[in-house]
Amino acid sequence: MSDVLVLGGTSDATRLCQMLDEARVAYTLSVATAVGVQLAGALTGRIRCGRLDAHELAEWIRTENVRWVIDATHPYAAVVSENARQACLATGVLLSRYQRPTHLDQVSHPRLHKVATIGQACAIACALGPRILLTTGSKDL
Repeated sequence: MSDVLVLGGTSDATRLCQMLDEARVAYTLSVATAVGVQLAGALTGRIRCGRLDAHELAEWIRTENVRWVIDATHPYAAVVSENARQACLATGVLLSRYQRPTHLDQVSHPRLHKVATIGQACAIACALGPRILLTTGSKDL
């Protein structure tokens, strides 16, 4: 059992868990895939692997007596963040969100195309030709 549940799979979550290790706080790091387990490296907290919907996450929070959930998932992991929000509302557990700082608004280039949806990215990519640098992450590839 851990008082703290960190939802992660990112280097940010790993750094956060390293700080919890240094503070000797018991935690579980929850990651979706084996890649997240590998990224965790030599952390001393428990690692759980596998996706959970909101109901499953709420049940896990209850079973493990979690008192605080830290959402340190990827900025585009909207489904996971929403599941965490719903699970914490259902269980009355504190939820904190680590939001990675961004400087994207300051980046510009004539060949850089910023879009709001995967559909918009696909439309632009089709118009540009067969060689595209896509930075959406592997899930949407």
